[in-house]
Amino acid sequence: MKNTTIDIFTSVIEDQELSEYKILAALKYYSEQLHKNLLYPTFAELIEINNLLMDIINQKMNYHKMRAQEKLASDLEFGNIVRENDADQYDNPEISDLFDLVIWTVPRLREVLNEGVAIYDFVESQVSIEEVGSLPSYIADGYFLISDHQIKEVHVFKFKLSDNSHSVVPLKSLKTTYLDSADNATLDIAPESIKEDLIKRYPELPEPATYFIRVDVDMPFNETILPVVKRKMMKLLAD
Repeated sequence: MKNTTIDIFTSVIEDQELSEYKILAALKYYSEQLHKNLLYPTFAELIEINNLLMDIINQKMNYHKMRAQEKLASDLEFGNIVRENDADQYDNPEISDLFDLVIWTVPRLREVLNEGVAIYDFVESQVSIEEVGSLPSYIADGYFLISDHQIKEVHVFKFKLSDNSHSVVPLKSLKTTYLDSADNATLDIAPESIKEDLIKRYPELPEPATYFIRVDVDMPFNETILPVVKRKMMKLLAD
C-alpha cells in the first residue's frame, strides 16, 4: 500500500482530482486498518509517507531561501538587475501541481497519522517490563517473555542488540527470534521457571538477560503488541 501511495506523488500528475481521489482512498484504507487496531505496517508506512511529504516541503523552502540569498547578494553587488533565464524551477507546472497536492494532502494525512500515534501511545502505556532474576553485566543478548491475552499464552523470544555498521550515525538495532510459546490459561506462569528452562535448553547463554513483559490490553499480537514491545525493549536496552 505504501508504494501505491508514494507513486501518486512521484509520478507526473495529469489529473489533480483523480490524484486526490486516490490519496483519499489510500488514507481510508489506513484508517480502517487502525480502527481494527492493526498498527503495523500501517503506522510505519504513514510515518514514511509523512516524512516524504515534509522533505518535499523543506526542499522548496530551502530552495527559495537560497534564491533569496543569491538575489540579495547580486543586488548588493550589481544593483537591482533582472537576469534572464532566472525562472524559479518551482514555477514548472508539473512541479507546482505536485507541491499543491502535497500541501492538500498533509493535513488529511496527519489526521490518520494521529490515530496511529494515539494507538501506539495507549499500547505502550499498557506495557510493563520486569527483570527476571538478576541481570548480568552484559545485557545485549538474552530473552524476553510476552503475555498474550488473546490466546492466553506467553511467547518467548531471543534478542540480540547490535550496532548498525552500515550507518554513518551510530544506530542500534534489535534482532529478535521467536523460540516458543507456553500455554498459560491464567497468565500466572512463573517467569523464573521459563528462564531456568531456557538456560537448560540453550547453555551458550548461561546467565541470560531475561525480561518478562506484561501487556494489559487485548489487541492483535503480531501487528500491534509485538512491534510496540520491540521498540520499548530497544529503548530500555539502548539506554
